[in-house]
Amino acid sequence: MSGVFLSVAFLLVISFVLIMIIGSFTYKKAYNQKYDILTNFPFEMIKRPDHSPAIWYVVVVLASLSESFLFSSIMLADVFAPIHDLGILVTVLSLLFSASQILIFLVPAYNVKSHILADVFYFCMSILLLCLGGIVFMNMRHFDVAAGLTLMSIMFVLALAILCLIINPKMGDWASLTSSQEKDGTITVKRPRPFVLAFSEWLIVIIDLIGAAVFTFGLIYFVSNFVIR
Repeated sequence: MSGVFLSVAFLLVISFVLIMIIGSFTYKKAYNQKYDILTNFPFEMIKRPDHSPAIWYVVVVLASLSESFLFSSIMLADVFAPIHDLGILVTVLSLLFSASQILIFLVPAYNVKSHILADVFYFCMSILLLCLGGIVFMNMRHFDVAAGLTLMSIMFVLALAILCLIINPKMGDWASLTSSQEKDGTITVKRPRPFVLAFSEWLIVIIDLIGAAVFTFGLIYFVSNFVIR
């Protein structure tokens, strides 16, 4: 079982790296400019001038993220019998989380209402899933108090980090642009750097990646060192 989780964790990291490298390369090729996570939304990495999204980018990253949690939930159901109900809940929230992340990669920000609703859904699912991961480790602390409490704290801190991004006062004015006047009198309007909503979305994607890795490796630790009957 531990080998399965190590494979999933490896796939998780490799998939994210490939997404960033290939996505940035093809974005530059399509638009003749560098992709910048400080100013560009996740959906812009896969959107192309002909309006055909590179869906496989999304599929790979979502598969890797959701598999980590879903495989972990199966592990909870099979091995950690005392917290069987938590394993089921992790599975359900993982599916909802995957759906919410698909939306932020597919719903463009110029459809403002739809994109904001997608963000709210995604942010809430991210916080709930991280908190649930913390609760899972809290319930494992009787096997190893130090490990259980440490892993629980990490998951809760990650959830708190997302909450801080959401309540950032600048979020209320996320659509504001900056303007500058060139020497010839031309007014140039562009996004500030960082562009708060776009950068926050990427930060939360990265936080979720860290949370998935912590959750997976935490379960590997408990499965490898304790026999639960």
